[in-house]
Amino acid sequence: MKEGKISAAIALLLAVFIVWVLYVSIRKHTAVTRTELTQEIMESTHIEHRSLNPGLDELDAIAVDSQDRIYVSGDGKICVLDPLGGVAKRFPLPERGRCIAVSDDGKIYVGFLRHVGVFSDEG
Repeated sequence: MKEGKISAAIALLLAVFIVWVLYVSIRKHTAVTRTELTQEIMESTHIEHRSLNPGLDELDAIAVDSQDRIYVSGDGKICVLDPLGGVAKRFPLPERGRCIAVSDDGKIYVGFLRHVGVFSDEG
């Protein structure tokens, strides 16, 4: 009877040891994988930073259309920048625009204080 308990205890210790070895090896592999993944993400992520000057004193909103033109609202007007940041167009708004969205068909939606205005890209 004592031999059976000793054998069971040894088997239990051996099982615990095997589980511990597996846990440590999996943990090391996971840590390496996370480090490699983080490094790969950092290397593949490139954020271009540049400053664009639409020539407005106060900016209120910004949007980008499907052709990468940038629409900036401020000073009671909208300024349209080409994809390189050059000023392509400007047109006045009836009041201060608070937000902008541009649809795929070129309509410009401007949120004002109490309503939404819809404009063409010509104003």
